[in-house]
Amino acid sequence: MGNTSLKQKIILIFFGIILFLVLLELGLRLGGWVLLSIQEYKNIARLKEKGTFRILCLGESTTAVIGGKGDYPTQLQEILNQQDIGITFSVLNKGMVGEKTDTLLLRLEDSLNKYRPQMVISMMGVNDDLALKPYPDSTIGIKESFFSKSRIYKLIALLRLHILNKLKEPDLYRLKKDKAIEDSDQPDQGVSRARPEDILKKALNKGLNKPRDYHDLGTIYHRQAEYAMAEAMFKKAIELAPQDYRAYLQLGILYHELKKFKQAEDYIKQSIEINPDNDAGIYSALGWLYGDLGKSEEALELFKKAIEIEPDNSQAYFNLAWFYHREGMLSQAVGIAKEALKVNPQWWDLYYELGCYYTELKKYRLAEEAFKKVIDFDPLSDKAYRGLALVYNLEGKAKLAQQYFKITNELGLQYYSPQTRSSYIKLKEILGQRGIQLVCVQYPMRSIEPLKKLFPDKAGIIFVDNEKTFKDAVRREGYDEYFNDNFAGDFGHCTFKGNLLLAHNIAEKILKDHFKINKLKE
Repeated sequence: MGNTSLKQKIILIFFGIILFLVLLELGLRLGGWVLLSIQEYKNIARLKEKGTFRILCLGESTTAVIGGKGDYPTQLQEILNQQDIGITFSVLNKGMVGEKTDTLLLRLEDSLNKYRPQMVISMMGVNDDLALKPYPDSTIGIKESFFSKSRIYKLIALLRLHILNKLKEPDLYRLKKDKAIEDSDQPDQGVSRARPEDILKKALNKGLNKPRDYHDLGTIYHRQAEYAMAEAMFKKAIELAPQDYRAYLQLGILYHELKKFKQAEDYIKQSIEINPDNDAGIYSALGWLYGDLGKSEEALELFKKAIEIEPDNSQAYFNLAWFYHREGMLSQAVGIAKEALKVNPQWWDLYYELGCYYTELKKYRLAEEAFKKVIDFDPLSDKAYRGLALVYNLEGKAKLAQQYFKITNELGLQYYSPQTRSSYIKLKEILGQRGIQLVCVQYPMRSIEPLKKLFPDKAGIIFVDNEKTFKDAVRREGYDEYFNDNFAGDFGHCTFKGNLLLAHNIAEKILKDHFKINKLKE
């Protein structure tokens, strides 16, 4: 009887866990659907229009272009609709600032279900530069299992992501240089030390019963763009631990992202009241909020305050340098970046930033020295070689520029982020199952060959090459005509004119390869 009773208990526990997993999966899907319905009501209404060829654009800040109508998807729609081919085009911009490819794919199925596009254009991967390694040795690209497509699996993946990235200054405040943050020697203050499997075990077996559990899960939901769930988790953490400043900070950051500026300010200020002297990240968060509200002077004071709070925190210097750069104060950005290097001279990515600043200042000799310093630290840094190639190109040293562009392309052919490769293969598989045309766009100035090499099977993919047209245009009219910065070394965020050229190249290739129209109407 004792053995039978034990077996029965084991069976009951097993089926209880299975039932809970099923209910959790259904709850996650239902929660996502409700949030999606609220946020995308207007977009769903547009889908009722008949006879529209819908194109969905995936990417990061190079696609999103916050503010204005200069993004390439908007211009692409205008160009395509000017062709008078009997089709009305609707181009949807789903660019997400600062995102990596795996996070973009987490939202893909929802976007496909919402918008039902006939074509998807992807230009992504520049934020995946954290772990370049020879991708032939990677085990990724294996066909997905049923479980890997579930929301629970995605939650586990995001929990892993949560541990790998700093909670202290998530996407909006970490800027574009996660690599620099990871290379920094600064202690990871305030970050949960819990393993993802431990957090998940608590959620499945015991429930969430500690403030940190809610805080951690709220951060996961935030990264998943499940904003209502993230808000609820952070508020629960505050309810359980009203003197823990971190939940106030994360909720303030969430509201900032949602453009609820008053709430964002209130919660970040509460975080400062609770912990006024120990965390530079709080002041940086409020600084970015004030910067976006046009309060530049107040923002600068807050970034300086962050350095005062933690004078040995090179990330605080980095934030101030980046804000100076964003405000067009390049000389000040250079000065602060140098201060950061005094604090942490081994932070090689700061030399890369210096190279970019010097390039924009047209101080090419200093830019060359900075990029070569990066190569001293990392001989396989393709972006440093790109930076050098761009400098030589701008100096009119065509042969030397070509030499370094060649080195960059050779490195790109051998080394590519495994995350990028995995994401592109998965993207092709998902779209192939739905019969949706995939268009892969290479970034301006870069060779198309590394992008093509990511795919074991290239059949059915339209590739858009932006190397020659942009290099020729930059050579004729200058770099500043087409780019606002050079954050990636050989290219940056496009100006209106740069996005127009990008849109023109994409439109020409789409019309030729998909619609069999050889000449683009000007």
